[in-house]
Amino acid sequence: MAEEILINVSPLLTRVARVSDGDLVDLVVEPTGRRGAVGNVYLGRALGVVPTLRAAFVDVGLERDGFLSADDARELAGDRRDDRAPPIDRLVHEGDAILVQVARDALRDKGARLTTSISLPGRTLIYVPYGTGVALSRRIRDETERDRLSGVLEELLGDDEGAIVRTNAEGAGSGELSRELDALRQVWRTILRDADKAAPPAIVHADLGAVGRAVRDLASSPETTVLVDDAAALADARTYAGAVAPALADRMSLHTGRGGLFDRHEIEDQVGEVLEPSVPLPGGGRIVIETTAALTAIDVDSGERNRGHPEEAALRINLEAAEEVGRQLRLRGIGGAIVIDFIRMRRRENADRVVEALRDALRDDPVPTDVGALSRFGLLEMTRRRSGPALSEIVGRTCPVCEGLGFVDTAETAADHILATAEREAEENPGGFLTIFAAPDVISILERTVGADALRQRLGCAVAFRRDEAFAPDRFDVVRGR
Repeated sequence: MAEEILINVSPLLTRVARVSDGDLVDLVVEPTGRRGAVGNVYLGRALGVVPTLRAAFVDVGLERDGFLSADDARELAGDRRDDRAPPIDRLVHEGDAILVQVARDALRDKGARLTTSISLPGRTLIYVPYGTGVALSRRIRDETERDRLSGVLEELLGDDEGAIVRTNAEGAGSGELSRELDALRQVWRTILRDADKAAPPAIVHADLGAVGRAVRDLASSPETTVLVDDAAALADARTYAGAVAPALADRMSLHTGRGGLFDRHEIEDQVGEVLEPSVPLPGGGRIVIETTAALTAIDVDSGERNRGHPEEAALRINLEAAEEVGRQLRLRGIGGAIVIDFIRMRRRENADRVVEALRDALRDDPVPTDVGALSRFGLLEMTRRRSGPALSEIVGRTCPVCEGLGFVDTAETAADHILATAEREAEENPGGFLTIFAAPDVISILERTVGADALRQRLGCAVAFRRDEAFAPDRFDVVRGR
């Protein structure tokens, strides 16, 4: 399987694509010069403790205060053997300086989610200074190899530290694992030293940017080739790889010549399709993906070309959909609650096959997922851990007309809102003069159905209508005065 990491750097965006045999597998997009905060470690200051929320708000120097729940602050209790989180007001007090890590970037009106369970990722290991024991990536499936890696790490770790063995560790020798563990321990010692000198709020450790993370997280083997279209980014990638994977550093090169990097490798179209709501399936069906503030809904549509036995056709399309859903969730960075509406099937064994196919599609996803059962109505509920904004939130923006709701008021509805607003204004401030600004078609409806003279008698004050082409259909202003 030929694997390539393509890194495209522009003045506005850094895009990283992992491509396997020509197919886009992973996509990371980061505004150039503006990294997310996930993975960064801060010395924060507790501003408020709210027992009813079981959480504290912590100033870490970001735009909004971070959110630290009792479950994410349990290390402050001191006893790591107790899985139960004490009440937040026993763990945190207003004014406390707290060492925290960002587990999830700020989303919409919510601040970043913080944790005291600090973890430091390397290429083969994740060092957990407040953890205990060894955990292994579920993608390492060979039991003999799992036992070997567990044995190596148990010998290397002390009693009061832990590690998670990453997929890249498969086949790594004890010397390589020991060197990376020592390097991560040194990072932790530096964090503690810098935190001891800092005054909160202060950042004491910044995680890698998109280019460094691509080398650390996406390059799954030393045989992976990395192509970068920016000399400075290539130098950074080689520096990091030279320390952790010298063989990979030798397989990095600079893209030169005509045409964009993604165009030359024929994946620009694949990247452009990532945010399309409708995704075609090989058998003629499709999945339709719609994300709201509460959850992501995915509908499986059989299409018009499917014929034959209904149960067999439903099973075939559902199996194709399950595989594609696993791919799309990863590419789009979708997290949180997800509901999939599969085509209904009568046989329980077919439903089980679809669920297993979805779990197989998610098996290599580095982000933890939890898949439920398929109901008799064809609905499946699952979750995917949210660590930052979805791709659509990075490269898109909320519609200025509907503000992300997916619909706008009709002209008639807007006119009705105007009447209610005008009546409220006239009641609170009798007499005088009201001027109503709105889109031309909304004003036309008001003139046709009510009229300025009738509205004046109704409100007890003079009224003027003003058309404004710049107004969206559902936007208006009711202003006192001319």
